[in-house]
Amino acid sequence: MMRLLYSLLLLPLLLLSAAELQVSPGNDSLSAAQKSYQPGDVIILAPGEYHENFRSGRGEVTLRAAIPGTAVLRGDVDAPAFSEAQTGIWMCPWPEIPEAVNERDSFLIYQYVPNLIQLTKSLAAWTYDEAKGQLYVRTSDGEAPDRHYLTISTINATGLHFHAGSTAEGVRNLTIEGLVLTGFNSRTKLFGISGSYYNTRWGVMITSARENVVIREVSAFLNGYGIGVGSHSQGTAIENCRAFGNRTPYNYSAGGICIFGPSGNSRISGCIGADNHYHDVCVYSGKFTNFKFAENICCGTLRTKATFVDPDFFIDRCITTNASHIRGKGTMRNSVVLSSVDFPEDYQEDNILARNNPDIDLDRDFADPVNFDFRPQGQASAFTKQFAPKPESATLLFLKQGGDDQADGRSLASALGTLPAALARLQDGGEVYFVDAQQGDIVLQNRNNIVLRGRGLYPVQLQGNIVLENCRNITLERLAVQALRITGGSAVSINQCLAETLQASQTENFRLTHSVSGPTSISACENAVVTANVFTAAKIQDCGWSDYNAYPSAEARPEQESRSLVAQPIMGQNFTFQNSYLFNGRAADGFPIGPYRRQPRPTVLAASQVRAATVSSETANLEIFANLPFTGTLRYGRDEKCSESLTLNSAEAYHNIGLTGLQPGQKYFYKFDIQAEAREQFSNQSVSSRHRGRSASTTVQSFTTATTDPEPRTLHVALTGDDQADGSAERPFRSISRAAELAHPGDTVLIRGGEYRETLEVPVSGSPKRPITFRGAPGEKVIFIGGEGCYIPRAVVINNQHNLIFDHLHLGGSVVRPKDGIPSYGFLINDSSNITLSRILLGGIGTWTLSAANTPRITLVNCAKLGGHEGLRFTRCDELVIRNCTFVIGFIGSTTIFNYNGEKAVFENNVVTDNLNMKGLCPVLYVHNFDTVIERNNCFYMRTPESDKPLFGYNIANGQESENRQQYLGREQVPYPVYLERLQRERTSFFANPDLVLLPELKVTYKSIAEQTENWSKFKREAATELHNRAELTFADFFARNPEVLKRGCGIQPEAFD
Repeated sequence: MMRLLYSLLLLPLLLLSAAELQVSPGNDSLSAAQKSYQPGDVIILAPGEYHENFRSGRGEVTLRAAIPGTAVLRGDVDAPAFSEAQTGIWMCPWPEIPEAVNERDSFLIYQYVPNLIQLTKSLAAWTYDEAKGQLYVRTSDGEAPDRHYLTISTINATGLHFHAGSTAEGVRNLTIEGLVLTGFNSRTKLFGISGSYYNTRWGVMITSARENVVIREVSAFLNGYGIGVGSHSQGTAIENCRAFGNRTPYNYSAGGICIFGPSGNSRISGCIGADNHYHDVCVYSGKFTNFKFAENICCGTLRTKATFVDPDFFIDRCITTNASHIRGKGTMRNSVVLSSVDFPEDYQEDNILARNNPDIDLDRDFADPVNFDFRPQGQASAFTKQFAPKPESATLLFLKQGGDDQADGRSLASALGTLPAALARLQDGGEVYFVDAQQGDIVLQNRNNIVLRGRGLYPVQLQGNIVLENCRNITLERLAVQALRITGGSAVSINQCLAETLQASQTENFRLTHSVSGPTSISACENAVVTANVFTAAKIQDCGWSDYNAYPSAEARPEQESRSLVAQPIMGQNFTFQNSYLFNGRAADGFPIGPYRRQPRPTVLAASQVRAATVSSETANLEIFANLPFTGTLRYGRDEKCSESLTLNSAEAYHNIGLTGLQPGQKYFYKFDIQAEAREQFSNQSVSSRHRGRSASTTVQSFTTATTDPEPRTLHVALTGDDQADGSAERPFRSISRAAELAHPGDTVLIRGGEYRETLEVPVSGSPKRPITFRGAPGEKVIFIGGEGCYIPRAVVINNQHNLIFDHLHLGGSVVRPKDGIPSYGFLINDSSNITLSRILLGGIGTWTLSAANTPRITLVNCAKLGGHEGLRFTRCDELVIRNCTFVIGFIGSTTIFNYNGEKAVFENNVVTDNLNMKGLCPVLYVHNFDTVIERNNCFYMRTPESDKPLFGYNIANGQESENRQQYLGREQVPYPVYLERLQRERTSFFANPDLVLLPELKVTYKSIAEQTENWSKFKREAATELHNRAELTFADFFARNPEVLKRGCGIQPEAFD
């Protein structure tokens, strides 16, 4: 078969029969088949890599890999060699800006940053110099790119996209089987572009699926999103698929594998996901009827945010680390949640909640939990056996040193003690778990349906040989043996094993994967698959297919294995590799060549760039960079004891901490104690510990404050400037970030109009009497926006800084959706103080238009906001003031105040409109403790009457915490009159249409919340017109024209903009 396959690879298009088309990589045969296939055809993809996508406006076809997992559609290419441009920054020539840069060995897509200044403060990031044609990267751990496997996405398209001209026509009778898709992405957010769905590219996306659509045994990794089926689908199945590292910055509703609602007669079953953006396997939105969600495994989060019509819908027999948006008591059964689930009390009666049930011991109770085998052991409790994802196996035996050969062998506590005893008990259809090392040979003759596995993370050593003669359906996994000899038989599978020698002959459907062997001979094994193995020497002839293996030399590598590599492992303990980076990510499906497991990366936390960046008479800014995102403590003082401290709460790779209230001419000492968590990855790397925690400390250093400060300056910034200039009006800087680096207390950074494609990470603090001001030039429009059509996750970042003023700035289009767990922000403010935002326009911001934490004395005045998924969020921000602001159409809400410790806030003289049409039940203001918040003289413009609209959400009022179950926007969600009555407050606010220039009126209103709940979906088109073109927003668009609003001084004040 091998000779046949490799001959097929040379043919452009082979018609095997009237309904079968054989295509191969390296020519236009797949493209030709895409254009010419007829209803009922089967397109068979020969093994290899296809650097192209497949798109069709109809179904009625089967796309099938000739060998599952060997036909790879790639939207990316391997990156060229890099050279070090500066410390930690690496460069390669590249002809055009990439769609994405991927760290394949980590299942990680890098974040775009707009310039080298920000790249020096980032990990897992890239930027591009179009003028020079150069790509710059910093890897996820700061190591050189050759310690990783980097690829560059070049095809802005969905890998496999089937769609139909209309929902009624639909896609029917479509099967996709055994394919691998990777590297399909878009650096820009996509709106209404064919081939995109939910603003990004996918590995596989089927829209308007109507009948008999099956996606089976498909792998998708490092795409925008993984495998998806669009809304209004019927008769769709995603089964036994895998998704890893799919992520987009432009949406967070999906993830690895997702079906969007409404959907009927469909299922997701037997799927596996890890390292995807937010959700590994999920369903989202709309009603699901006759839907099956079963036997899925998520290393991250399983999510079911939808409405299920069937009362007997269950998340059934799934295994997940976290579970999100489960629909309530009785909707999940026989599933395992290893970490978190909302309201665990709803699910603990009929599921295994590992963190919430102290009686559960995973290792004691289940067959092999670290490898997701959650069959109960024989001595597990009755509860465990009843609610485990799979039933106990009566034919499963455990073998360990010190066991008892007279025991039943069906649990660790009653394991057998010797190999002969286990073999004597082993029947056809049986299994043995090897718990630890054993001695002796295993000889099986004419046996069927047997599984022999090592239990746990690493291969288990057998000091002996395994001989299989004329056996069928045999699986060997995680075993290290002296010799493996297989003769005759069929369907023998060897995975993650080690053998000093290996021989296989005349065995049909032989499969050898992710293993390590010395001298190897495989001959006359029809339909064999040999891939992802490490060989010292191998002779493979008259067999099926082999590729993506590793050999010690180019001479040892077979000529036909074009994707096999030359690399030799350095062996460590437990059969690990000390140089696993050479093998990670190199298999066809993105997994390592050789054995692997999910484990922490071996990164040793190390700090660099520790210095006093700026010093004045009363302030100093200390900076530190590390090779992992970290939190920790800055210790400082007037002597080397460093007895004062500040906490670094935000997990970032770069921290700049402003110290204020210092004495002039004084010497200070400082050091950092930092902590981090290493990322997990699939690898065989030797690691000293399974724990992810890391810690480090720097040496004590010192600085001396200035005796006096220079006179305040104005530093100028313009798009025509140069960061090597002096910042004068005649020679302005090009970037705001450069001006910020050189600012001192009392200075003003004056920014000329234009679109600035950067994130401003403020690296300096002012003093109470000499704040630092960032101001847009009078009469000009300064806009923070995305760079080169790319996503920038945050516009302005203020961490551990103080006494800052931001005035007359526009933030629009620069931040869109969360990425890598970091939500998108207009302003991100943490652990700071005395921050004033004046005349700030926040438009087109995706998630939190502003998020602040642990920052007293924030003032917002004359600010305007349009949209924003979550709006403004303040956590433990004492003396907060929000005054004379205008907030228009929040997505879920407008403002959230988490005053957990009774922090005070004032919310007055504002104009607030209702949320999106579909979010009518959501309050516009959510306060944890309303007792310490003053709300007065605000104008509210809602879609429903004030007597019905849940205007405010809260948890505590009048000193009492509500006993209601916690909801996303408060335990209590009440209309304004109810709020007044409960808190015994006087009416000062009012309800009216402010007649904004931007929004003369809400296009969709209702007589009651009940009417809105029932009918909102009928008015999607009308409601969509309420959000005007965001790119054209000005402050004048937010001016109110209602005389009553003007009289009462609500909303932004026009005179402030004269």
